[in-house]
Amino acid sequence: MRNARNHKALETWRCWLSSAPNHGTMEANVLLERYIITADPENIKAVLATQFEDFGKGQGFHDTWKKLLGDSIFSTDGAQWRGSRHLIRPLFVKDRVSDLHVLEQHVQQLLKTIAADGPHDGRKVDISDLIFRYTLDVATDFLLGESVGSLRSPEQAFETAF
Repeated sequence: MRNARNHKALETWRCWLSSAPNHGTMEANVLLERYIITADPENIKAVLATQFEDFGKGQGFHDTWKKLLGDSIFSTDGAQWRGSRHLIRPLFVKDRVSDLHVLEQHVQQLLKTIAADGPHDGRKVDISDLIFRYTLDVATDFLLGESVGSLRSPEQAFETAF
């Protein structure tokens, strides 16, 4: 905890993992929470790809991130996660992943929309609504072949219904 407060958590984890007997994987209990920390590429592959469904994020993660991520693929587990994954699977077919110009045009629109709010001069900017609208624009562009354009025109029946 002291090292985390002093911005040295990464250093600490590297030290722990380098001495871990299980190929760079260890378990830690912090404030009654169980954590598994790994730098083992095979474990990371299992968690992120080959055995993803076996590693839920849990209710605590969902409760913490729901305000920003909603009930999305990034914050849910089980059947709800599978439903989200099934919905966005078409986005990740090989020919779509290489379709980066679509993402780029929406990123540029997102940046224009943020800039249109005026100079921020180091002040905090709440972009949660803009991220939702960006995601909606990208998803509809990929899935339907045309974006709903919610970043350009936020008051839309489709966005409100969604």
